[in-house]
Amino acid sequence: GNLNSTIKFEHSSAQTEWNRYKYNALQPLVGKFSEYSRQYAYAGPDRSFKYTYFTTKTAPVFNIFNDLFYENKKKLIRPELCNYMKSNISLITWYLDDGTRDRTNGFHFATNAFDSNDLYLLQKMLKKNFGLE
Repeated sequence: GNLNSTIKFEHSSAQTEWNRYKYNALQPLVGKFSEYSRQYAYAGPDRSFKYTYFTTKTAPVFNIFNDLFYENKKKLIRPELCNYMKSNISLITWYLDDGTRDRTNGFHFATNAFDSNDLYLLQKMLKKNFGLE
């Protein structure tokens, strides 16, 4: 049978307000909001990083995201994404989750998980839906 999906939303503590906004927007489809600290060997033993996260409940409503972005556990971009990424709120949500601002080169999206075909599809979608090049 078909398995239902869940989504985990995780951000550094610097983005707690943004993560809590998404948590509140997805009520009652989420579990509890949590915080934790993690240490990384490269940062040294006395340095830890704080994060916040929550996970949605497992439900069929989230299957569309799994179907849109994953195939055989590999992240990808499908042409149908163009039908969903049409509103300014969808673009700003993507930016707030995976974007950065560089004072010299403008705004960037983290797209290193995608191959060249996926990047081409993203470029087409950004041009068609938002007029961005």
